[in-house]
Amino acid sequence: MSKKTDIKEIIRPFYDRCLTVNQDVDVAKEMGKLLADDFESCGSVAPHKSKAALTGQVQFFWKLIPDLKWQIQEMIPLGENKMAVRSVATGTPNGDFMGLPTDGSKTFSIMTIDIHTIAGNQVVQVHHLEDWTSAMKQLKGQQALLEKPFQPSLAKKPSGLSALFSPRSLTDIAAVVKPFYTQCLTVNSETKVADVMGKLLATAFESRSSVEIKSKAAILGQVQFFWKLIPDLKWEIQEMTPSGQDTVVVRSIASGTPNGDFMGLPTDGSKMFSIMTIDIHTVRSGEILQVYHIEDWPTAMKQLKGELPQPAIAASDQPADIKEIIKPFYKQCLTVCDGTDVAEVMGKLLADDFKSLGSAEPHKTKPALTGQVQFFWKLIPDLKWEIQEMFPSGESTVIVRSIASGTPNGDFMGLPTDGTKSFNIMTIDIHTVDMEHRQIAQVYHLEDWTTAMKQLKG
Repeated sequence: MSKKTDIKEIIRPFYDRCLTVNQDVDVAKEMGKLLADDFESCGSVAPHKSKAALTGQVQFFWKLIPDLKWQIQEMIPLGENKMAVRSVATGTPNGDFMGLPTDGSKTFSIMTIDIHTIAGNQVVQVHHLEDWTSAMKQLKGQQALLEKPFQPSLAKKPSGLSALFSPRSLTDIAAVVKPFYTQCLTVNSETKVADVMGKLLATAFESRSSVEIKSKAAILGQVQFFWKLIPDLKWEIQEMTPSGQDTVVVRSIASGTPNGDFMGLPTDGSKMFSIMTIDIHTVRSGEILQVYHIEDWPTAMKQLKGELPQPAIAASDQPADIKEIIKPFYKQCLTVCDGTDVAEVMGKLLADDFKSLGSAEPHKTKPALTGQVQFFWKLIPDLKWEIQEMFPSGESTVIVRSIASGTPNGDFMGLPTDGTKSFNIMTIDIHTVDMEHRQIAQVYHLEDWTTAMKQLKG
């Protein structure tokens, strides 16, 4: 895909012609074109929705909410094949709406945030969150709509003097945002949360949801309350992608075991929740100035009430199938990603007794392979490992054919390189997955390094 604008035009009809009711559109036909055959719609809990399942859900919504609109507020490119979209969903349901009887007399207006992945000019995956908690309150008459709840007043790109004080690189802005999750939203004994948030958040900070805007003081008070209510609270980053000079999109898993009144629900520390969250941060002068945020609190409430099974692995974005366990190994480890702690990702992906098996002994352990990948990130700053085909075999094996490419600068397997020549080679791996722990236990691998050396020698 040559231009980021191409991605926008692929995604836009999903909102304008599918999620928004149009009398002149055959929504099943439209979604048939937009979504890949292996499309996945990913929420907090498995199973994720297939193309057919999501199409059916949208068709149902068209009947239930005849004035449904899904209006794009912001489209944020995240590299070559991803896009975050912040929208406003509005409508007046008439019928059973998520268990609530409605009669077409009340309307909801909520924020939604999606992260789309594109391949072959189609949407292949979307991680999505909608603020259904606010929608339900609005439809019950418990919450009023703000007249202008989604004004992006602080989201303008920096210019003039403010641009001089913006973080200097994508890594910088990611580094600004990361402690918000690791030291503030995650309970830890080393942190004084008031001190950390005092430094991280700008004086004019705003936390924006569907119906309210919290100040720096208000969000600090909420986090301090959560630390007491949920002593094991964790907010683990799954995906953190900088965009432009001042924007960072973060998808996380929030988990914890509350003990006390949790949003009106009595809890006793015996049940936990594990949910997806998506945030869009604006960073200025080394501080977080604004965040749009959605958390899947409806799923948390169901888990705490016992209406959904307890999470098998807290704070883990459990993949729907074996391929989803493998993909991050290529996309976040073997491919250089700004803002990613590769050692942390590999620590989660690989089993402690992991083995990487090549032609010769000794085989590489988990620490050895992590070290090699970290070395490659420094030696080949544009390293990419792009999956071409994935073949699951049985319950625990996946064969992956990929293309590895990059431009090394330094000693590359004994060959001096200066960053002027690139390689582009085929690789084949056979992964064995520990499905109980959802980790890679073993990989047999072959890379065509002979061809890479010839290409680098010219």
